[in-house]
Amino acid sequence: MLHPSSSPPPWTCSALHSANLETATSRGAHLHALRRTAIGPFRVEDAEPLGELGAGPIALRAPLDAVSHLPRVRVDAEARDRVAHGRPFQGSAPRPGPVAVVDDGGLIAIAEPDDGLLKPRVVLVG
Repeated sequence: MLHPSSSPPPWTCSALHSANLETATSRGAHLHALRRTAIGPFRVEDAEPLGELGAGPIALRAPLDAVSHLPRVRVDAEARDRVAHGRPFQGSAPRPGPVAVVDDGGLIAIAEPDDGLLKPRVVLVG
């Protein structure tokens, strides 16, 4: 049994492609079943059973948990206003790529560096 541990689904799909398995094992192969057991920090074991949804309170995860792999950039009230309107704001990313923009209330946006500013790409506040 093969248990790949990978975030990007294309890697998993290509690795499980029968031609690749055939080459890797020098034998014929086929995929009988494929089940995703985790997506980032979210594991199947932590999911709420479908039958229990609507039957009472459920534990919701904070949106920031979904982007815990991104560096965080904290903003003040003025920058938050710019972010809420989708406008670029002063700030720097600690490394290339997207950042999680947060304030005291949690995740407010995902932004990317653009010409020396951070430009919101996904805004979660209004």
